[in-house]
Amino acid sequence: MPAKHVSGRILAAVGVRKTRLYGGCEGLGRMAQTGDVVGGKYRLHRQLGEGGMGAVFEAENLNTGRRVAIKVLHGEWVSRAEVTRRFMHEARVTTAIAHPNIVEVLDLDTDAEQGVLFIVQELLAGETLEAYLASLPERRVSLPTAIELLLPVMSALVAAHARGIVHRDIKPANIFLLRGRRGELVPKVIDFGIAKDVAAAEPSPHNTQVGLALGT
Repeated sequence: MPAKHVSGRILAAVGVRKTRLYGGCEGLGRMAQTGDVVGGKYRLHRQLGEGGMGAVFEAENLNTGRRVAIKVLHGEWVSRAEVTRRFMHEARVTTAIAHPNIVEVLDLDTDAEQGVLFIVQELLAGETLEAYLASLPERRVSLPTAIELLLPVMSALVAAHARGIVHRDIKPANIFLLRGRRGELVPKVIDFGIAKDVAAAEPSPHNTQVGLALGT
């Protein structure tokens, strides 16, 4: 199902990709909606994007008032162990790296009452490198700007590799740009959905299962 995005400059840096689904599902689970409160404290204010297996919302922590981005796994997929394992894996590997140029994961939880599994991340204002390049007349940046953007990205990947984590889907769409205090562009690596933890032993040599198409 093609990803759909609403207009606006505030985007959730959580990487809802264009996900294709093969095969059917037995029944449909509940889908989170604007206005819902998940986890007892996160109110979903606005849908920012949607893919085949999940949706992203701008939300508010009702206890602190902080605006966050919440990536919700559609209810119909919660009962599939492999899907939920990968969803939780994304949150855990991102948290394990803890680098200023990697999007910050704030929480991972399940709303048992609503049957919703969700990841809470920082809400970033800006655009992807892909969108930024598309807005330029020649669709490219100068060499100094390229160095300024790529050095922090390389630092983030080095930090990930030091933890034994390989992103496996680095591309302009997965590098998010926001403005720093001095107006400079600050890149953040997003979407560790198909990252591989080479330091952890996995029973299966294949991360992509029949029925799921992950990444691009």
